[in-house]
Amino acid sequence: MRKLLIVLCILLLLLPATNAQDITTVAGAPATITLNAPEDAVEPLTFIVDALPINGTLIGEAPDFVYQPDAGFVGTDTMMYTVIDGMGIVTSTTLVIQISEDESVAAPAVDIAIEPETTVVLDANGSAAFTMALGEGYEILVEPAHGTLSGQVPDVIYTPDAGFNGEDLFSYSAIVDGAEQTFEVTFAVGNIEGLVVTSLQHTNPAAIPGLSLALTELARPSGLTSLRAEAASFMKGSLVTVIVKATDSAEAASVRITSAGGIILSIVPGYVTADVPVTSLIGLASDSSISYIRLPQRFTTMGNVNVSRPSNGLMQMDATLNPMSGSVVSEAVAYTNASAWHTAGYTGTGVKIGVIDYGFDNYGNFATELSCLVDVKNSDNSAYASTGTVTESGDGIPVIETICDMAPGAQVYARHVETEDQFEMAMNNLAALNVDIIYAALLPVDSDGNAQIGSGDGNSNVDAIVDVMTGIHDIMVVVPAGDNHGSHYEGVLDVIIADINGDGSDVQLLHTFDGEISGWGTDVFNSLLAQDPFNSELNLSSGKLTFVLSWNDWVSETVDLDLFLYKFNTSTNAWEVAVTSAEDSPPPQEVLTIDLDITPLTPGRYRLALIVNTFGNPDPQPEHYESGQWVQLTELQNNVVIFQDRYDYSSIVNPATSQTAFSVGAFYQPDASTRTLDTFSAHGPSNTLNGGDPFSGVGGYFQPQMVANNGTSVSYGGAYTGGFNGTRAAAAHVAGAAALIKQLNPTFTHIDIENDIRIRALQNSGDPGASGPDTAYGYGYLILGNPEPQTCTVDTIGIYRDSNFSWYLRNSNTSGFADLNFVYGEPSDQVITGDWDGDGIDTVGIFRNGTFYLKNDNAQGNADIVFDFGQATDIPIAGDWNGDGIDTIGIYRPSQARWQLRNSNSSGAADVTFKYGLKYETPVTGDWNGDAIDTIGIFRASDRRWYLRNTNTTGYADIKFIYGDPLLDDPITGDWNGDCVDTVGIFRRAEARWYLRNTNTKGFADIKFAYGLANETPVSGDWNNE
Repeated sequence: MRKLLIVLCILLLLLPATNAQDITTVAGAPATITLNAPEDAVEPLTFIVDALPINGTLIGEAPDFVYQPDAGFVGTDTMMYTVIDGMGIVTSTTLVIQISEDESVAAPAVDIAIEPETTVVLDANGSAAFTMALGEGYEILVEPAHGTLSGQVPDVIYTPDAGFNGEDLFSYSAIVDGAEQTFEVTFAVGNIEGLVVTSLQHTNPAAIPGLSLALTELARPSGLTSLRAEAASFMKGSLVTVIVKATDSAEAASVRITSAGGIILSIVPGYVTADVPVTSLIGLASDSSISYIRLPQRFTTMGNVNVSRPSNGLMQMDATLNPMSGSVVSEAVAYTNASAWHTAGYTGTGVKIGVIDYGFDNYGNFATELSCLVDVKNSDNSAYASTGTVTESGDGIPVIETICDMAPGAQVYARHVETEDQFEMAMNNLAALNVDIIYAALLPVDSDGNAQIGSGDGNSNVDAIVDVMTGIHDIMVVVPAGDNHGSHYEGVLDVIIADINGDGSDVQLLHTFDGEISGWGTDVFNSLLAQDPFNSELNLSSGKLTFVLSWNDWVSETVDLDLFLYKFNTSTNAWEVAVTSAEDSPPPQEVLTIDLDITPLTPGRYRLALIVNTFGNPDPQPEHYESGQWVQLTELQNNVVIFQDRYDYSSIVNPATSQTAFSVGAFYQPDASTRTLDTFSAHGPSNTLNGGDPFSGVGGYFQPQMVANNGTSVSYGGAYTGGFNGTRAAAAHVAGAAALIKQLNPTFTHIDIENDIRIRALQNSGDPGASGPDTAYGYGYLILGNPEPQTCTVDTIGIYRDSNFSWYLRNSNTSGFADLNFVYGEPSDQVITGDWDGDGIDTVGIFRNGTFYLKNDNAQGNADIVFDFGQATDIPIAGDWNGDGIDTIGIYRPSQARWQLRNSNSSGAADVTFKYGLKYETPVTGDWNGDAIDTIGIFRASDRRWYLRNTNTTGYADIKFIYGDPLLDDPITGDWNGDCVDTVGIFRRAEARWYLRNTNTKGFADIKFAYGLANETPVSGDWNNE
């Protein structure tokens, strides 16, 4: 559906109508339209398009448009619009557009008009006539390889070779308008309309709706013995442990589970973990309160990323370190300046850290290096067998060793986890120990035909578990961003008919990875090695490859995608199917796991294809299956294969997708002056709800938060001899650094710790990557700076009394008389405050009918800065949007939920514009994360929640909580305790009482007092730079 949004406002149901306005044009020709208002209309005028034309497109902004009729359309089109004048009078108008045939247009002399890049589709054994770009000095640069050109330039005919079916191209140059230009023409040769889609064997057993395959097999046995065995491994007598996704309320789903004989193990928003009778599975799956039931996800170790490093690993800093934990110390202790913190006495003493990983076998052999370790247990707090008989893995040991290097005085509690239910159990048991920080690093593995990496939207069960730890237990949860950046693809589903081998033997409806129009050759494949996408060979002898495909519309659409791995047969010179995926149950996902020890892939050229299951449709057409679905494809093993077609964003995997997780990417630093972001380090942000395009509509959560060292030294040996590589290592350094900050600031909440470590990264990193925080580097490198608390001056309150045009500003957040009192403005003005000249003192300003009047001192007098920006109905806001130390203005347009920000106090176009929130909300601004950049937020009347964002962009709220009542309170924000983070407050109008919070969380006021009179306008700022 095409939409044109000019102004959004509440319209009256009954509108007076004017006479219709008529426009005429001919087929294919644009028409200029200027919307009219009644002659007696009083300016200013607001135009609203109520109904778009259905047979053409509008281009431009009201009241001036260009109407372009759809190709080939002849007839009548209409549009409706409304005019609201300055007196509030509303008038509606219907505009009639008549499109007639253009009898003056002669039949085209050629078949195709050439653009700089053109694709021409033609039948096999056919030909295409076209005119080259009109110019002079034609030169053929590349001749077609599978056909011939004839005719006289610029009129040319392409004829393919006899029997050729595939893709051909040629390029040429011409001098057009005095400049040489290059043109490329691609020929897609083949009778696509006549090709019949090949029926491939889609090996997808049917699952009971609402149940995974393994649970289907458990409830209704067939012949899938391996899946039945997997489900049986979660049995407890007649009960099986399951993860239940609720349709709406997890509490409602839990009631239904209990009534069916189930035992609730835990509840997090949207999910229930429970032991349920096998006999109740089918009934529960059909219940309206339950969306889907599956087995808990299995995990394994993320392992050590296989990446080339210099033989000597990281170089030491010039200063010699005295290891405080063991004989081997991470080079990052010096690089992050943690060594200076140790010297100053900050070693993490009194701070508890939980570590969740897959295995800690033989940890006793490394007691010297693990001096900060308190205990190692299973998720249920039972004894951990450390002889290698349980997990045969000790990959958690380098994690603890690194944390001990960074925070040798901390207390570390390690927990072994193998499944999703154990992950939650370990989290809860660590919370019961009152840990301050939890480090968690696990890799999903294929079980039950699923690898539950989620939809990348921060709404999986694992994400919800993390959110509970941070929100309920005030624990900082540090996780690796992931090591899959090179093996991750996303894009809009683009279905084509493709003749895979050009001979009609394998014709498929499939997704084209590179977005090309043609459907021949490798553009329909995703190569598994990027270095030479056409000739490189895959040569893996052991381990597993797990490809996870998901898309975001199974419930509402009929598309089913299957993963096929093709191999090139050098004997027949043809691509042949090697392996296929096998999972058809919601969530919309396919998993293709290849155990190379069981099913070895002989060396060769392998390609992935996403093929549409047509379910026997005799006439499948691409447009039948496309509706804007967003496709995600990830290979889970760390940096083993690299995709030819990759996506630069959203390669993070849960729980790094959680809104509240502190996810960490990895950089490598071979010497004191060189830093390189590792190519495997996953990028954010998370996807939109249900796994959509992260930049469509409301964008995903911002991740990663920062990057830290990896490739550092550990004593563990084995695969780690060349260094501890991967985002696991980076996250371990951050967990240790967080412990140092917590010791320095014992009263810090997890939000305070996170804000502090971000500020230190920003101050010491030199802003790597894109300007400001970005989705590759986050807030920058982990560098701690000096062990000194971050401090700022305190904001205090004030009031504007419109009854006498006076301001009453106070230098402390207490009751008492005003410290500053002066007259400025008029009763109808909207008021703002900010540091307009960068002198460290906030001063007053007013917004009057689209004009700002700003003062550089808090005293009576004329404005120092006057300029126009915005409309009279806008709400003024102010903040330091770019971190330059000067507050500048902006406006929030309630009718559009649009924000427009300026980086200077002057007239002009907005430097930043975006939409956030709903229409007609109450805007707020502040530095919510201590990065010295003010960002926006809203105080929503409908649910009493604050929705704060850490970037001035469209997206989800980074912080949301309930505080105050919009029906009774006005919002106010400021840094009430000098910790460099702005937090919320309310002014209760009827009582003239202030309730200020020192954290952006739900709870009681930290500061409360009475000041001013009832129903005055609250303001805040630093009036004295103290």
